[in-house]
Amino acid sequence: MTAGLGVIECAKKELEEEAGLPMELCSKLRSVDAISYCFENDMGIHMEGEFIFDLKLPHDFVPTNQDGEVDSFYLMNVNQVKNAILSDEFKLNSAIVTLNFLMRKSLVSPDDLSNYYEILEGIHKPGL
Repeated sequence: MTAGLGVIECAKKELEEEAGLPMELCSKLRSVDAISYCFENDMGIHMEGEFIFDLKLPHDFVPTNQDGEVDSFYLMNVNQVKNAILSDEFKLNSAIVTLNFLMRKSLVSPDDLSNYYEILEGIHKPGL
């Protein structure tokens, strides 16, 4: 988070920098959840927390990175997104946030994933 900015202001700033989202569209941003998870890499074990927002965009909006931090954007249908997550095409944090969306919108259910509860448990770690 950027020093001196609140959570929502920071999210709007990131949307503008990383996707070129105009501020008038950012005003429709809705806070919907927060997740926390643990991962391990070469530097050790890390606890992370993420605030989750939903934002419905116009069909003709094309995201354009402004700060060089985003490699590319893709328009995918739900099945393509599910397959991309399963084949590790998403960064870990992006996959977790996207999976959270799919679960909240009932686009994946306990009947679809035998480890549904474990996934929920893994993205809502206490203590963060």
